[in-house]
Amino acid sequence: MAHCHGRRWDLLGLCIGLMAGSLTLGVTPPQTRPAGRQAASGRTPQTRPAESRTAQTRPAEARGVQTQPAQTHAARPGLPTPETQIVHFPTEDNLLIAGAYTPPAVKKGERAPMIILLHMYASDHSAFDPLVPHLHAAGFAVLAIDLRGHGQSVGAPEMGLAQRVAERDKKLFAAMDRDVDGAYRWLVKQPAVDPARFVLVGASVGCSVALKYAGRDRSVDGVVCLTPGTGYLGIDSLSDAHKYGRRPLLLVASEDERTACDELARLVPGALVQIEPGAGEKDKMAYHGTRMLGQVVHIEQSITGFLLKAAGPASENMVMASVQGDVYHPSGGTGAGQINPENVRWFSSPEEAEARGLRPPKTKARSSGTKGRSSAAGEEQFPGSESRPPKRK
Repeated sequence: MAHCHGRRWDLLGLCIGLMAGSLTLGVTPPQTRPAGRQAASGRTPQTRPAESRTAQTRPAEARGVQTQPAQTHAARPGLPTPETQIVHFPTEDNLLIAGAYTPPAVKKGERAPMIILLHMYASDHSAFDPLVPHLHAAGFAVLAIDLRGHGQSVGAPEMGLAQRVAERDKKLFAAMDRDVDGAYRWLVKQPAVDPARFVLVGASVGCSVALKYAGRDRSVDGVVCLTPGTGYLGIDSLSDAHKYGRRPLLLVASEDERTACDELARLVPGALVQIEPGAGEKDKMAYHGTRMLGQVVHIEQSITGFLLKAAGPASENMVMASVQGDVYHPSGGTGAGQINPENVRWFSSPEEAEARGLRPPKTKARSSGTKGRSSAAGEEQFPGSESRPPKRK
């Protein structure tokens, strides 16, 4: 499903524009998001004037993909810098990953959507600093991590993680989705977070890591990719895009680096492509990945609005499943108790879970002689396993 959020219309600006004759009458106002789900407005861009950095899009029928129109949010200066803390958490392969966590500002009893930010090659979590205030103002619990071998996630010197990054070790990058898994397990345990509303943002190779992780975790509600590739550092993003399915996906790049956006969008039904003017031959990577942040007009607001819509509103009808299984269960049900707590993933409703390929639990067999029943946790059964107690997944 394509997701485009609407422009915020300022009444005073509209009146002034009409008096000046600069607006055309008869334009249908774009749709707005439900109350309480508005994206935070961002800072005025610091470098180029708006007319030189407005997103360009081509008609969907001309490229075979859908496109995200340029955003025209009014700037709201003075977004406060939220309180952030450095945290550490383990991965399943026993690495210690560092990250910067910005807790959500929510009222008592409310739960905040969760977001994990994944940086570019040879970068760290601080590359997302221009985006974090917008996400925080919109109500997200934000965790920006240092992928293995980067920033503070370098381990002991004898592990040589930083050296492996410098050498572009494909095995190291292929394992970075484990860093996201560790980040999720840490983030979901924090106060006032909503595990059924979970999104990702990646930049450059961080896009590849995000798509790879989301391909195996169907609880991810949406992904934003800033300058994605199809094979960064050996990660096959085309294959991962196939696994991603119909979930919301926003692909952003400069005109100089748009090719991968178009290729990926053709594999994900409803994916949006947002193309920004590039710097041309002067520097084709001037707006690569997180270099767009703070430079491209309203890019932070565009990202935030898309993610809010992808995460959706809070739900009281959540269901759960194992990240390794294909069956969902109501919270507190018998089957739910059979899932390894580390593997639990949440969905906003049974309909959402089924739309992502999960199925409801089977009812009890009509006769005790029936074979081949699925386990409570949706685990695959093998011959002779019917009499064993279901394993925790």
